[in-house]
Amino acid sequence: MLQKLPADGAEIAGEHGANGTTKSASKVRLLTLANLDGRTLARKKTDALIAAFTAELGGGELSVAGRIAVERAARMLALAEDSAARRLGGDMAISLEDVTRTDNAAARAVRDLGLGQRKREPAQAPLRERLARAVRG
Repeated sequence: MLQKLPADGAEIAGEHGANGTTKSASKVRLLTLANLDGRTLARKKTDALIAAFTAELGGGELSVAGRIAVERAARMLALAEDSAARRLGGDMAISLEDVTRTDNAAARAVRDLGLGQRKREPAQAPLRERLARAVRG
């Protein structure tokens, strides 16, 4: 049994063509960060995270791929913090699964930036080799 699912975006009625089809049956407007009002808490938080990540990456001009990665990490982290705060505030419309998934996605996006990764110190030689070197001189 097939179930008709609701559309993801609002449809815009279009003109009918010669063959009866709709010319622009379902246009969906795509939004970017630039579409958000800069005064909203979500936009302020995302902008602050973008600035912080950019600074940690050297503060200079990022490549297009670097800029996209930074914006993705900032958006995901802002969404994860928002969903967690809403759930902790009692909003049962946000499931624990939603919180976990957004948090994991944010962690992956931030990890992909490569921030805070320390170089591993070389492993020490086994005790037997260190003692042999110490005896030799």
